[in-house]
Amino acid sequence: MAMPDGNAADAEGRTALMCAAFMGNVEMVEVLPGRGASIDAQANRGTTALIAASCGDHREVVEVLVWKGANMDLQDKDGGTALMAGSGQGHREVVEVLVGKGASIERQDKDGDTALLSASNAGHREVVEVLLETGASIDM
Repeated sequence: MAMPDGNAADAEGRTALMCAAFMGNVEMVEVLPGRGASIDAQANRGTTALIAASCGDHREVVEVLVWKGANMDLQDKDGGTALMAGSGQGHREVVEVLVGKGASIERQDKDGDTALLSASNAGHREVVEVLLETGASIDM
């Protein structure tokens, strides 16, 4: 019997791994890559499982994806990264995991915004402090 395609996607390009990551389903995120799901697959707008988990404030899922080798600096169609997504949403623990594992804190999106700008524009003081403590530049 043939194995199902681990990278099958819906009309928007979302895979089962991306959906599991967004919903915070750690168990599925641990299983799916071993069953053929590409850890760095990108949906039509460029979203990855890691970006989805960061948006959803799922620290444990972020940890699993990074441990399994997810590219922390992949950018979506607007140039956003998982760190920018977590920063803009105020998800301090997600940001701490990503910067602790080496995500680029100075990467810019298509508008020139960084994770620090995303957090400060949204008023997320705790995230701003984490980013500044890890070396984010306040100079543009």
